[in-house]
Amino acid sequence: MNTSEIRLELASIDQLFQDPTFDPFTPGSRRLSGIDELLEEMCELPGREMDDVRRLTIALSAGTVEPGLSQEVKQAVERYCAEMIEQNERDLREVRRGGRRQLPYSLVIILIGAALVYLISVVSSTWSAELTTFLTGALSILAWVALWQPFQAFIYDWMPYRRDIAILEQLKSAEVVIEEASSRV
Repeated sequence: MNTSEIRLELASIDQLFQDPTFDPFTPGSRRLSGIDELLEEMCELPGREMDDVRRLTIALSAGTVEPGLSQEVKQAVERYCAEMIEQNERDLREVRRGGRRQLPYSLVIILIGAALVYLISVVSSTWSAELTTFLTGALSILAWVALWQPFQAFIYDWMPYRRDIAILEQLKSAEVVIEEASSRV
C-alpha cells in the first residue's frame, strides 16, 4: 500500500459523511461512513506511516463526479476535522480535569492509610505478625486503588485523544482528489 495516499471507494459523495444502514444481506454494504472508514484506516497505520499520508483519493461511481467537487470535499473535510479536533481537545481537558478533581480525595485516603499503618505499627506488639502483615498489605492495596484513576488520567488516558488529534490534523492537511472509479462501487 502506498501510505502517502489513502484511497476510498464510494457509490456517491453522500457516503463520505452519512452513516450507512448496514445490511448484512447485501454484499458490499457499508458499516461505516467514508470518513470513519478513513480515520479507522489511518489509526491502524504505524505512527511514521500515518505522518506520510499526503493525499486522499475518493473514487466515485461513474457519472457522479462534478467539476469543483474536489475543492468542495476538501473544505468539508477540513471543517469536519477542525470540529473533531476541537471535540477531542474538549474531551482531553475534561479527562485532565477529572484527574485533578480525584487527586485530592486520593491523597486524603493515602494519608489516612499512612496514619493507620503507623498506628498499627505502634499498637501491633500484642498482635500476631500475620495480622499486622495483612492489615498493612490491605492498606497498601487501598492506597494503590485510590491513586489508580488519577494516575491513569495523567499517564495514559490522554494518549487516544492525542493520537486522534494527530490523525485528524494529518487528514485535514491532505490533498483531496476526486476521480471516477474504474469499476462499479
